[in-house]
Amino acid sequence: MRTARTRTKLCLIAKKIHQLKFYFPDNNKYIANWNNLLNNTYEGLLGYKVSVLSHLKQPLGSLPPCSRNFHTSTSQSANHPYEPPRDALGLTYISDLNEEDAERIKNVAYEELKLLLKKRNIAYTKTKAKKRTTDSGLFGTALEVLVAKDIKKNRLVSDLKVPAVFSLMVQFIEENGMLVEGIFRKSGSAEKIKAFRKELEDNFYKIPNYSIHEHTQISELTAHEVCSAFKAFLRELPAYLISSERMEYFPNIKTLPFAQQMKATNMFILSMKEEYRDTLQVFLRLMNLTIENKSVTQMDDRNLAICVAPNIFALPKGSETDMTKMNDIFGYFKTLTNYNKKLFAVPPNFISQIRQQYATGVSAKPKRKFISKLLGRKSKGEEIPPPREELMRLKEVQIEVHAPQMTRESAVITINESTTAKDVVSQTKPTIYRTILEDARRQIAQGEDEDRAIEYLYEVGGNIGERCLDPEAKVLEVYRVNPTAEWMIKTKKER
Repeated sequence: MRTARTRTKLCLIAKKIHQLKFYFPDNNKYIANWNNLLNNTYEGLLGYKVSVLSHLKQPLGSLPPCSRNFHTSTSQSANHPYEPPRDALGLTYISDLNEEDAERIKNVAYEELKLLLKKRNIAYTKTKAKKRTTDSGLFGTALEVLVAKDIKKNRLVSDLKVPAVFSLMVQFIEENGMLVEGIFRKSGSAEKIKAFRKELEDNFYKIPNYSIHEHTQISELTAHEVCSAFKAFLRELPAYLISSERMEYFPNIKTLPFAQQMKATNMFILSMKEEYRDTLQVFLRLMNLTIENKSVTQMDDRNLAICVAPNIFALPKGSETDMTKMNDIFGYFKTLTNYNKKLFAVPPNFISQIRQQYATGVSAKPKRKFISKLLGRKSKGEEIPPPREELMRLKEVQIEVHAPQMTRESAVITINESTTAKDVVSQTKPTIYRTILEDARRQIAQGEDEDRAIEYLYEVGGNIGERCLDPEAKVLEVYRVNPTAEWMIKTKKER
């Protein structure tokens, strides 16, 4: 029989493939439907996540069809479909931009939010800060303090600025709590919760690569105790996870029509501090995963709202006894869980404003010098883009794509009106499909639990700082908008 630790490692590999079911027989043989996997799209192989099933005992039948809309909960209301606005340049998430451009988006989103609230005559108030407890330790410490410490110690586990201890608890819950009834509702042993918190405070930074599975001294620690510590971590933050240093308005959002409600929520999330925004993204992904397994966990979006919502945002005064206000809060929490990742998308007109800022006064030249230095060649200086009319007449053009992290450091690719960013990556690295399958087989055989970095096409410089392109973005359209950009393929753990 495989050990729980080995089974856990295999489940981490399962995250790479949407709804792929694994079979772990007692004879230690691994069986998977690779033919079905080969029929999935390139984007599906790279992006889709699964509900982590940590101890399957029997085959679960044929594989279900792969859905592109993997960010959306199965409980999403069909009466209120929502898709973030996108254009031929592709869908852009706030995490696709570099820090400087993300900060500009934050300011634009804040101004847009104020304008929207003013038009609807919605008053907003400043966020009420909690009592600050400490800037040391793990519990009760601000997210930005923990992230800064993790960066210094090289402990961040993804490209997002999420505290490593938060990621550790999320990973444990994903691996061990998705087949547990009442997860997030039942609290577990109070003594074990207290002991686990103390163990984290004492050993998390003391022991390199601390793992709950390998280093905990607590006998029979369950997902219930870790979930209780997880909620305490959120509850004891100096500022609520869903909050802003500028305003707190969420109780009034339910008064808006659905489309404006979604827009206001999107603007609010984009205007959050980076550490809080990234942590919220990971949090919502965990909530969505729990809801997807509600047939086992018995935790749908309303149950999660009741058990978890008070830990992540301030409740309006008197809401504890006002069922209307409580229902509004639960409804808003369900909106967040139902549409999670989509709420982190940047509207195309915001990207256009950033490009205009670069064109009129913010130079991308320092970035281009950095890229030239990285690629080992001299800077050409600032290029003058061709006239707009000439760019729009282009039906085909050659671009030089740099990929210093691959064996081919650069390649000249011909793009036309149908070429996508995904196509450029596959042409630069034609063995990418085979490599994904080989890496997955190797990781399963060796029991590795490292997440594989994924290759994406970036536009760098010109009238943008840096942007990771949507795999479905039309590259010629991006070229027409930013003809002087550098094109690079870089790795990223998740998008």
